[in-house]
Amino acid sequence: TWQHETTYLVSGIFADPLSYSTDRFDYVLPLDAFIDQNTYQKNWGQSSDPATYVVLKQGAKLDQFNKKIAGFMKTKYAQSTEILFARPYSAGYLYGKYENGLQSGGRIEYVRLFSIIAIFILVIACINFMNLSTAKASKRMKEVGVRKVMGAGRGSLIAQYLGESMLLTLVSLVTALILTELLLPEFNAITGKELSLHFSAELIMAIAGITLFTGFLSGSYPALYLSSFNPVVVLKGRLSAAFGEVWIRKGMVVFQFALSVIFIISVLVVYRQIQFIQHKNLGFNKDNVLNFDMTGISAQNTNSFLSEVKNIPGVVNASSMDHSNLYR
Repeated sequence: TWQHETTYLVSGIFADPLSYSTDRFDYVLPLDAFIDQNTYQKNWGQSSDPATYVVLKQGAKLDQFNKKIAGFMKTKYAQSTEILFARPYSAGYLYGKYENGLQSGGRIEYVRLFSIIAIFILVIACINFMNLSTAKASKRMKEVGVRKVMGAGRGSLIAQYLGESMLLTLVSLVTALILTELLLPEFNAITGKELSLHFSAELIMAIAGITLFTGFLSGSYPALYLSSFNPVVVLKGRLSAAFGEVWIRKGMVVFQFALSVIFIISVLVVYRQIQFIQHKNLGFNKDNVLNFDMTGISAQNTNSFLSEVKNIPGVVNASSMDHSNLYR
């Protein structure tokens, strides 16, 4: 890239970085190799310095380290307005957006968005389960009545119905994991990603917690509802839904369908936006247009470089843009 010819001694060979690695490279050279051949590295007034990686001592506090280096540029370049700070390497992928030295977003925003959507979908599923369970309550009224007559308390009935809900949630979890494992390769092929399941201790605990919470949430109302039946009234077949119970079920149905409508509208809006981006007339034909970054000697002699490019057979025209300046 820098148009330099230098001989180096190969001191090691490494495997190719994975396709989803954050940092991809063909070779690694010591920083001295660039400092010796690029005078811009010695000018503290330039802002084109390479990425800097720092290994802190064991137990060092990142906040204290950032306070120490915050005004470092002032000691080297009095006119500098830059404030240096360091961040964990592991935070670079999800927390890569900064404004005025403060973290303001990044890919973590997509993680949060999809997490919220997943929570809403899970809530819809729980509400649907509650509605179906209470709708089928008439088939279990006599069971509740007989069990209460035989001495079963409300606590044991609640435990039974919650256990049934937990068991159903566990079966759903196993089914979901099997489908994920089977369909993940196809999903990666469609999206160009390389996602995979790695069952770490944190993931297992998170899955277990979500499963227990979902089973408890979805089974709580049906358990309380079914266990509240009066055995005498149930066995006589005179059970009638109370006014409050009817409104609770209607409210859950309305909430469920409201969320569904919001999701459907959101999908349609996103779909229309994508269609607009793909088919909007940009004012030029983008087919057969190539774009690449110019560095080294070609960037220093832009006009000469463009003249040579235009002489290549098959090239119709060439231009270059550097911020607000356009060269033709």
